[in-house]
Amino acid sequence: MKSTSINAQISRTLSVSVFTVMLGFGIISPLLPVYATSVGATGLWLGIIFAGFSVSRTFLMPVMGRLSDKQSKKRIIVFGLLLYTVISVLYIFASDVYFLTLVRMFHGLASVMVVPIAMAIVGETSVEGEEGIQMSTISTSRVLGRGFGPLIGGAIYAAFGMSSVFLVMSGLSVVAFVMVLLFIPDTKDLGLQKNTLSYRQVLKSVRIRGLFLYRFARAINLGVFFVFLPLFATVIGLSVFEIGVLISSILVLTALLQRPFGYLADRFDRLNLIIFGFIFSAIPLFILPYTSNFVELLFICSFIGVGRAISMPPSLALTIEIGRKIGMGFAMGLLSTAMGIGMITASLTSGFLLDFYGINLPFYFAGIISIITAPIIYLLIKDPNPGI
Repeated sequence: MKSTSINAQISRTLSVSVFTVMLGFGIISPLLPVYATSVGATGLWLGIIFAGFSVSRTFLMPVMGRLSDKQSKKRIIVFGLLLYTVISVLYIFASDVYFLTLVRMFHGLASVMVVPIAMAIVGETSVEGEEGIQMSTISTSRVLGRGFGPLIGGAIYAAFGMSSVFLVMSGLSVVAFVMVLLFIPDTKDLGLQKNTLSYRQVLKSVRIRGLFLYRFARAINLGVFFVFLPLFATVIGLSVFEIGVLISSILVLTALLQRPFGYLADRFDRLNLIIFGFIFSAIPLFILPYTSNFVELLFICSFIGVGRAISMPPSLALTIEIGRKIGMGFAMGLLSTAMGIGMITASLTSGFLLDFYGINLPFYFAGIISIITAPIIYLLIKDPNPGI
């Protein structure tokens, strides 16, 4: 009973902390492409700037995840939040594309130490058979923070300017830092399992390869959408506030539906839910270039939000199943790496497509990748000899 109470406290505290830090992250989401353009970024440079975040994240996530299975996860999160605080202020001094890219790379480094490690702790303390509903709680906090962030960011930007946006992000990081420092016990004292498998053993698993491909393809889908939607919205004449509402709508809708679909993920076939939600969120990308006003784009965003909500809880539940065998931090890190590679691919490829073929082609590219990979993902995860 005492252990259950401690686990509940950890889950609640980490959920609130993740909400707080992702609120700060969400505040700059709709504004960063505009800010990057103001310091001289072209379409390709815009891709490089956003890829900078993913590059550092991609290379460091497996290492940090494995380290967290052997060391104190709390200390890693605390240090990551300190980095968040400093990096948020450094954005203010990024006066050219080179410095902004460097700041984004350090931001990616900090992100490696916070949300994936927090989710690993919740995964380790979750009850077997209830992974979907329990992970949906922290996932809801993560997405909800990013969802409300753009609304707040747009308002702060309109009232006080861009520097204030970054200062608020820094302040929110301080709040999350204090919460984790004071209310989360050291994970070394919880008796959580350690990873004993080698990289080679892990990568032989067909099931892990399937989840890796899913995270990669989903990252391309999301990367293109969140980076290039603000630019597309600007082209058709929408305001910064309207762009914030669009991004918030998809994230808030995803967050609000997490628990219902988390419940379903514990009672129905998780793989079928993943594939259905993945395709459901890809189809609107083919329609998006034909929209011409705020209402039509809001409708598209709603569809994508529902698709994400369907696929996210079952994919996290499968990740936890694997994490119990290879180490939770390592599992979260490995699959976050897949998302990082996808984000890099999305940013660079779509930046090139934007410069040479216009704003519509990146959305078609992301949609095609999703449709092509969906059946491959299904066959890999469904493999009768999955390995792990």
